Amino acid sequence: MIIREGVYIPTFVMDFASKDDPNAKGIPIIGTPEKYPECIQVCNKVKDINRELIEYKSQSAMFHEDSASSGEIIDQKNIETTTLLNAKTGSVDYAIEMLLAVYRACGVIDKTIKAIKGDKFRFEKWMIIPIALLALLAYFWSQPKAMERAQAFIANSQNQVFLIIFVVVILGGYYYIKRYR
Repeated sequence: MIIREGVYIPTFVMDFASKDDPNAKGIPIIGTPEKYPECIQVCNKVKDINRELIEYKSQSAMFHEDSASSGEIIDQKNIETTTLLNAKTGSVDYAIEMLLAVYRACGVIDKTIKAIKGDKFRFEKWMIIPIALLALLAYFWSQPKAMERAQAFIANSQNQVFLIIFVVVILGGYYYIKRYR
């Protein structure tokens, strides 16, 4: 309301009446717009302020929804973090479960311990050949004259036949042992 010359003047027309009813009227402005031009300006300003209020309320509702969804995301991340921490500390429980599973598979504690420790190094028969070749190579490297004598021995045709028969006998014996055992 504006006070002019000691008289209260309404600054806007209430436009909240039903639009369907042609007889419904709002509260009229006292006087004519020509007589009180600031009244129309104030009415327009009130309408603008009312629009801004509605816009701010909708923004407030959107911010409220965003904060609620952010709260849900924070709760979800807290649950995931707790789960990860429990999984890290649960590694001892996992190790115990795996140990019990190996024990159930083996049936005896001694076999379980052997299964967990793994196999130790065992000397196999096939390892003799590379070891003997490495020893022979080291011998020839350290004794150059021994290499010359070996070459002279292999150059003789009678010795070549002897070496071939020797290799065939060794391989035949190995085959015989493997097959009939």
